[in-house]
Amino acid sequence: MILVGHSSGSSTVVSYAADHPEDVAKIVLISSIPMSPSEVTREQGGDFSNFVSGDFDTFVQVMVAGVFSEDGTEMHRAALADVMHLSTPDIAVESYWNYIAPDRTPLLAQIAVPTLVVHGAADVNIPVAVSQSIADGVGDATMHVITGKGHAPHITSPDLFNVLMYQFLKN
Repeated sequence: MILVGHSSGSSTVVSYAADHPEDVAKIVLISSIPMSPSEVTREQGGDFSNFVSGDFDTFVQVMVAGVFSEDGTEMHRAALADVMHLSTPDIAVESYWNYIAPDRTPLLAQIAVPTLVVHGAADVNIPVAVSQSIADGVGDATMHVITGKGHAPHITSPDLFNVLMYQFLKN
């Protein structure tokens, strides 16, 4: 199988690939979150939790603006906001801590399948260096940075992203 993970979904892909290498043929990671744990613990992160719980609408606006920071992405922002409002503050907080807390750095060396790492050069959420460190940690990784695109280059630059995917998958 081929696994594709965007943002926090990348941590799930890395965990699954390390735990079930026999099931995975290739991996694609897009605008990955850091695989090392946050320096802030859940107990220390009360401000974040309180912000999300206290003003969920503003939290959604901040997240949406970070994912689709490029001009011309208003339609994408509206769609993402609608989806995020299907959740609850409690689920958002719990998801955040579940994705950033575990240290997945050691798992990168266990990935023995070809891996495509894609990152938007204009990502305001996650620095390109994070994806580069992930690519460096995987034995067989190819890194592509898409100029002028933010946190969701597969959505805001689908033609280029699809070419990258096609070239990666055909080999």
